[in-house]
Amino acid sequence: MPIIGIREISIILLSFSIVFAQSIEKSSNLLFDYETFSYTAKVKVLEKSENVQIGVSGDPWLLDFGQIYVGMGSRKYINVTANDRYKVMLKASGNISSFVRFEKNNFIVEKGNVAIPIYIEPKKPGFYDGEVKIVFKKVKYNFLNWLLKCV
Repeated sequence: MPIIGIREISIILLSFSIVFAQSIEKSSNLLFDYETFSYTAKVKVLEKSENVQIGVSGDPWLLDFGQIYVGMGSRKYINVTANDRYKVMLKASGNISSFVRFEKNNFIVEKGNVAIPIYIEPKKPGFYDGEVKIVFKKVKYNFLNWLLKCV
């Protein structure tokens, strides 16, 4: 049973029920346990003169920003339920990475729910894709919780 549960992903007006990471990697070292959730991300960016086809992706493992115009922004949320204290680190890769922005990164999540917003604001038309990774870092021993703030 995973330590972190990804419950849903939503955009401003639409909500998708359950989102699953495309892959989950677990690792550890002497002091920390890590869980990395990976999501495929994509967006099609159009010139303002082009027509947008409206639709909703039913793929529960995609961060699909759909079709947007150059200069427009789009935002999605990944809602996380944590059963312990974690440091959360976000990373983007691929040709979409230069357009992806995280409102907060390298932050600590206490027990409970948190919504992680992911923004995209492309500057050039084209099709962009890549991967967004969410890394959860937890101390192995509770008396070392203070380390999360330092590293």
